[in-house]
Amino acid sequence: MLINRILGRSLIILLVAGMGFAHSQTLSGKITDSETGEPLPGAQVFVKGTFVGTTTDVNGIQPGC
Repeated sequence: MLINRILGRSLIILLVAGMGFAHSQTLSGKITDSETGEPLPGAQVFVKGTFVGTTTDVNGIQPGC
């Protein structure tokens, strides 16, 4: 019984730590027009398959998200 409780709590701690690591990664870059090379202000960028995203600034720079 005690072993099961210890293993259960350890698993929960590992899962929570893993979730925290997944959200601590930074995404950054510059979005430009493929034809002119000009920056694209106001472009919305999302991490595929998530709701994590950001919008580029006036220079097409995407702040870390």
